[in-house]
Amino acid sequence: METIVCKFGGTSVADADAIKRVKSIAEADESRRFIVVSAPGKRFAGDTKVTDLFYTAVKAANENGRAEFEKVFSVIFARFRAIVAALFPYSSFPGKILAELNAIGRRVYEEKDEDFAAS
Repeated sequence: METIVCKFGGTSVADADAIKRVKSIAEADESRRFIVVSAPGKRFAGDTKVTDLFYTAVKAANENGRAEFEKVFSVIFARFRAIVAALFPYSSFPGKILAELNAIGRRVYEEKDEDFAAS
């Protein structure tokens, strides 16, 4: 059987409903065995892509300090918290994901590295 790697990002993973559509696409063909996901994009006109929020967080950490960084990172955290809560409403799994996101936030603040933040 052929193996297909699919990559989704941006608006195709912008929120929980979009991620559910990606899941349906992946499950529709058993040869789609590997799914690579990048950062959520814009959910609506005027929204900000998560990658851009990470860049803004690094800039805030470099130029404005911890308080401004935390303000920006709280927007990132809220985006992921909403996605995780919608996808896993009755599971302890979200806590693990959000703990990992907090660890990423600490590293972004400490290293102030755009390459890491965007990866």
